[in-house]
Amino acid sequence: MKKLMIGAVGALAIAVSTLLGAGAASATTNDGAFLQILAERGIYAIGAADYQLIQTGHGVCVDMMNGYSFHGEVWALQRNAQLAGGMLTSSDAAYFIGASQAAYCPWTYTPVPQPQLNRAI
Repeated sequence: MKKLMIGAVGALAIAVSTLLGAGAASATTNDGAFLQILAERGIYAIGAADYQLIQTGHGVCVDMMNGYSFHGEVWALQRNAQLAGGMLTSSDAAYFIGASQAAYCPWTYTPVPQPQLNRAI
């Protein structure tokens, strides 16, 4: 089953980047890797060019650098996709955020602490 990420999410990121003066994104090696990672997961934009996914990835980074929580960003991606008539599971939204951070803002990534097992010897 294909996952759908609709252009409204990309439009939001484009609006943010325009307000910040970023302009149109030019293709980079990171962009290609980012798009490939999303395609392997089956995440794509319906009726939208790749640049909208790229802009959304950059928008995720802007949000994370401005203090948005990971869970809040998952919710926002899901809600924007739903408002545009698409579908994005929480797992896919989390994957999109991770791919965005890996490609564009790795300094915003904070690993989830792993639980320590207390074993009696």
